Amino acid sequence: MPRTKVENKINRMYGRNSVKFRLNLEELIGEVRFQSFKRRKTATVARKNAPMRIELSK
Repeated sequence: MPRTKVENKINRMYGRNSVKFRLNLEELIGEVRFQSFKRRKTATVARKNAPMRIELSK
């Protein structure tokens, strides 16, 4: 698996097995997952409410 420049930089900064780095990475990944989850949730809610809104406007 090829490493990106950023990954190499981070590894140099924190050391490959640094707990701090691993934590930051997990936080980052968690944040990204949470954001996409939130987006999906709002999309689902909007989809569920859409038919009702159409009926109300008639």
